[in-house]
Amino acid sequence: MHAATRFSRMSVSSTGQESGRWCGRALALRPIPAITNTIMPQSDAVSAILPTVLLLDPDRAIRTVLAQALGRAGYQARAAASVSALMAWIEDGEGDLLIADHATLTSGDAAEQISSARPELPVLRLGGSVAGPHDLPKPFDLPLLLNRVSALLQAPAQSATMHALALRAPSALTGVSSSIEELRQGVARLSASVLPLMLLGERGCGRSMVVRVLHESGPRRNGPLVIADTAAIPPADQVTWLTGNTAEDGGLFARATFGTLYLANLQALAPQAQVALLTLLQDRAHPPDFRLVVSANDDLAALARAGRFRADLYYRLDTVRLRVPPLRERREDIGILAAHFWQAAHVGAATSITDGARSLLSRQDWPGNLDALKTAIGRIASVHPGPTLDEAMVRADLMAEPGRNAAETGRQAPVSPSTPAAPPFPSAPAPAETLQAAIGRHIEHYLAAHDLSSAVEGRLHEEVIAEVERPLISGVLAATGGNQIRAAALLGMNRNTLRKRIRDLGIATRVMRAPARGRRAEPALDGAAEP
Repeated sequence: MHAATRFSRMSVSSTGQESGRWCGRALALRPIPAITNTIMPQSDAVSAILPTVLLLDPDRAIRTVLAQALGRAGYQARAAASVSALMAWIEDGEGDLLIADHATLTSGDAAEQISSARPELPVLRLGGSVAGPHDLPKPFDLPLLLNRVSALLQAPAQSATMHALALRAPSALTGVSSSIEELRQGVARLSASVLPLMLLGERGCGRSMVVRVLHESGPRRNGPLVIADTAAIPPADQVTWLTGNTAEDGGLFARATFGTLYLANLQALAPQAQVALLTLLQDRAHPPDFRLVVSANDDLAALARAGRFRADLYYRLDTVRLRVPPLRERREDIGILAAHFWQAAHVGAATSITDGARSLLSRQDWPGNLDALKTAIGRIASVHPGPTLDEAMVRADLMAEPGRNAAETGRQAPVSPSTPAAPPFPSAPAPAETLQAAIGRHIEHYLAAHDLSSAVEGRLHEEVIAEVERPLISGVLAATGGNQIRAAALLGMNRNTLRKRIRDLGIATRVMRAPARGRRAEPALDGAAEP
């Protein structure tokens, strides 16, 4: 066979035509078409400047096909079947991009190891169920994969500057979830912009950290970064606060010159101060020489419609948006963040978090987001000074105030001192109670324990369904002895959908013995995860 010929395994349609998709099973063989007209010689000099793509996949055939395709496309490829082999390269600083099998990446602490060692390393996941710029399904299309590789390698987010910034603001930018990767890409795309930026996000999600990264990765990094909380200034003083009262004191506008000004809690900006800000933004003769970033904890669009915020100022500010996701939308990052906070509480000591603790933390809603998680880890560390965080410590903290952060434990309605406190977990319903009545009773308690006036619109249905779906799937898995194929059939969904729900809901998937009639399922002694 000619040296330039490369083969890949391709799926074949019912008509015998190759579909051009790698399916992980050998159905036919054909040469890969040349990606470039010239195959670059792999001399030491050339290798030193070619981008290096790291491959992580337990399937040897997939590793071979990808390595060959990447080589013909002008990249260096290094393939590993295990995380330990991959980490040796990553810790040495090798690799400009990682292509990883999703199941391998999300097993154990693989993602945490990679993110801790190289938080700036872009990752393209194969085989997951999430659609996004960093995800491709299996089977995958080779030309599409190569296009993704090219786009990720060209993204400015992967510069040395972003590496350093990610290390300095781990809570805001560290993680492996699709939502946090999209945020990193958004930061890289918008860091050089001069347009006003509106940051969207809930309390405690890390917006100020994102502003720091935007500032320090942009062209104004050598200028001042001024972070100001509008709600902390009395309305009568806000105009002077912004504009100053003397030639020497030019207020925030002057202090932020050549840099970045971040105004948080903009919903608290007084009408006169709104006029001052609008006047500055409209001054074409002397435009402001700083990057303006704003955020609000209330819906500014709704306030503008109600006449409580100037509509003309809102439209001036609502030019570019960047959304910082809450923790409940990046559950796969919670273990990584918890490890960071736990280590920060044990300076100079080697620390660890058990899988049980990581899983339990990841199942919580964390309505206070990063602030709530950091506070909880600090609270546990103050009671348990040892280096290992385990599930019992986490559960004890959650049950000390049931429902404070828990999606798993539920939230309890307030009780008076004379009323016996409700147990942290709902008691079993009376035998005669129907399932519908039991669910209705618990939903009443759930709604009574929530402040619906401050709840995020559009989330209630999703949250309640998750509360019901989690025990349903857990129970069916237990009843089938952990057999996901059988459980999926009983639930009326395909296995990929079931596995996604298991992952999204944080359900443990240990192999379980099928129960005898009238008995609960028990975990197998080996506790192995189902493949």
